[in-house]
Amino acid sequence: MAKKSDFFTRARANDGVVVKLYLPNGDESGEWLRILGTESDAFREAEVRERQELMRIGEITDEAERKAAANANAKEWNVRLLASLVGAWSFDEPCTQAAVLELFKEAPQIFDKVERVANDRARFFGPRSTSSPPSPSTSSDSPDQPKEQAPASETT
Repeated sequence: MAKKSDFFTRARANDGVVVKLYLPNGDESGEWLRILGTESDAFREAEVRERQELMRIGEITDEAERKAAANANAKEWNVRLLASLVGAWSFDEPCTQAAVLELFKEAPQIFDKVERVANDRARFFGPRSTSSPPSPSTSSDSPDQPKEQAPASETT
C-alpha cells in the first residue's frame, strides 16, 4: 500500500540534477548546471508570473497592440520558464535569470539540453544514487552566493 509521501515530488524537483556541459566540439568543459524539476518552487513561481503577464496582455483594449504584445510574449515565455529551472552553475558569474537568458540566447544547444533534462521525469524521480549526498544548491537570484563546488557525481 502506498503512503501519501510516496507521491511527493517537490523536494526532489527542488534538489535538481547536475548535468555536465560539453563544448560545441564535444569536448568536456568541466562546467555544469543544476537543473531543477518542473515541480520545483522556482518553476511554479515562474508559471504564475507568466500567467499574470498573459492576463495583463489580455486586458489591453487596443486589438493591434494586444496582438503585438501577445506575439512578443509567445516567443519568449518558454525560454523564461526554462531559465527558471537553472538553479546553479559552475561558471564564475552569478547564476541570475538575466545571465541564464544570455546563455540560452548565445548557446542554444544548452537551452535544448535544459529542455530535454527538464522533461525527463526519470532523472528526477527514478532511483537515487547512494554514492554521494546531494550538494547544496544556491539561489539563482543572489549575486552574493559563493560559487558552488562541483558535486561528487554528475549526470550527463
